[in-house]
Amino acid sequence: MFIDGDHSFSACRRDFEAFHHLLSPGSIVVFHDTGPFSMKEVNLLHELEAKLGKELLVPTADGKGIYHQPNVPRSIDWITERYPQQYNLVSLSTLQEPCCGLVIMQKVARLFMPRRDLS
Repeated sequence: MFIDGDHSFSACRRDFEAFHHLLSPGSIVVFHDTGPFSMKEVNLLHELEAKLGKELLVPTADGKGIYHQPNVPRSIDWITERYPQQYNLVSLSTLQEPCCGLVIMQKVARLFMPRRDLS
């Protein structure tokens, strides 16, 4: 499942809630636009915000960056809190376009299941 809608918290959450029950163990969910800009690009972000009327910029928890689309990572936090231990995730972002990062979540599946019928 690939989620790249209107980037609001409610839309991301609604998209996930509508379909996650259809996912079998091992299935993948990808969220787009999860990466923060680094603090060195703050001036560019403020220019974009003033020019395009974007929502307020939100600093990352570690203070090393600023989210351009903060509601997407916020929805991922909501999912991991609501469904603890049901999804593994990895977060990826590029050096050239960091705000377009991806979070890849995999529904937990047992990787090894020994056969019980061994003679």
